[in-house]
Amino acid sequence: MKKCICGLALLLGPLLASAQSGLGTYILVDNRTVVYKGDLDVSGRGLVARPENGKKQVWQASEVYWARIGNRRYLPVGGFQVNPSPRSRVEHGLAQVLDSGRVLLLRYDYDVGGGFSGMPGTNMVVNPTSTRSIYLLQVPAEDDALAIPMNLLSGKGPEFRQMLAPYFASRPDLIQQLESGVVARRNLPAFVHAFNTGQPFIPKADEGTSE
Repeated sequence: MKKCICGLALLLGPLLASAQSGLGTYILVDNRTVVYKGDLDVSGRGLVARPENGKKQVWQASEVYWARIGNRRYLPVGGFQVNPSPRSRVEHGLAQVLDSGRVLLLRYDYDVGGGFSGMPGTNMVVNPTSTRSIYLLQVPAEDDALAIPMNLLSGKGPEFRQMLAPYFASRPDLIQQLESGVVARRNLPAFVHAFNTGQPFIPKADEGTSE
């Protein structure tokens, strides 16, 4: 497992892509005693803040200690790949906390596509951008995080089960359900929540293993 670490015009576009917005608070890595407030745009790449009486500020993910918009909390992550390509490696990002307790479940959003296509000297076409997500698992007391590849989230393959099993080894009932193939992308948050709260995991009838 990899270690989780957890001009303005050029930065603003990428940071706003797939952003979640709203009034919120945040703390910076270099000054953890000050809580900043403002209208926030939080994405996997970082944070854009618009204070009530101040200048718009852009922060890279590596500069943010945590951020919060309403009941949504974001923590720094890093050291993982969103797909098999080494070029997809994320050294610093922000991910939304979906569940917390003995195990953290986070969701990292990233953009694919975009850019321009066409021959030089001709009309360039702007390619559409879409947002994808990847789940991360982390034990709060450790710096390591586990990125679960999208192609394993159906829950049907042994690799998916082998990746998750060490995190839930203290719950034989959950391990049995994991091995039976009823845990999939759509119910992974409920599965983690059952572990964190000590409750049984009861998958819905329509959740199965299909995506």
